[in-house]
Amino acid sequence: MKIRNVETALKAKANKQVPSAIDALGIFDNLIRPVFPVPMEELAIMFSFEEMEAPTLVEVRVNSPSDDLITKGKFGVMPDPLGYGRKIINIESILLSERGNYTVDIFEVSEDEKLTFMKTEKLFTLDYPPQREFSDEEIEKILADKSLIRTVKTEYKPLKFLNDKDVEAVKLQISLDKNEELEEGYRAFPENDEVEIKGEKFDLTGLRRHFEWMFGREIPKEDGEVKTEETKE
Repeated sequence: MKIRNVETALKAKANKQVPSAIDALGIFDNLIRPVFPVPMEELAIMFSFEEMEAPTLVEVRVNSPSDDLITKGKFGVMPDPLGYGRKIINIESILLSERGNYTVDIFEVSEDEKLTFMKTEKLFTLDYPPQREFSDEEIEKILADKSLIRTVKTEYKPLKFLNDKDVEAVKLQISLDKNEELEEGYRAFPENDEVEIKGEKFDLTGLRRHFEWMFGREIPKEDGEVKTEETKE
């Protein structure tokens, strides 16, 4: 038995009309997120096999970028008349806490429960938005047009403190205009892209990049500002 391919999707299920066919929603190999960890619901992993001679038991282990085990499980694969087989596993809820490549280790399980390693496949890459570079001309053009986003305000609260009433969301403001005055109650987005809450530091690099890609977009407000909803890690 050989592995043909492995794909990830937001949802997947076997097609009821066509044997071995899969109905998948949102097949992807990379995810861009401004903050971590990222709660993910209903992650589907689709496995395709070939050169199968008999029903086979398979074990898979999903790993984080640092190679920590996230989850594992076993399933049987039935070959079709041509020796091909497919299997879908749906993970109801998973917490993605690191940037990098998420992988899956695939093993064949013998009748006496011995594991034979087959292959490690990359599932997807999780990362921050790419860094945006501004030219002086671009900045000047955006700042001159009051119909475009020039300032972003947000309230940041890490996921781990979401239900902690003693922790208040941090109000942050970032502007393309370095001379922009801060709104009352807000503080400037930190230059080192870090905030400290209860003695713990949180990286806001992805959040900064996310907001910088908003600069220059058209908005309905005449003052050129946009206020986001509360941002939770």
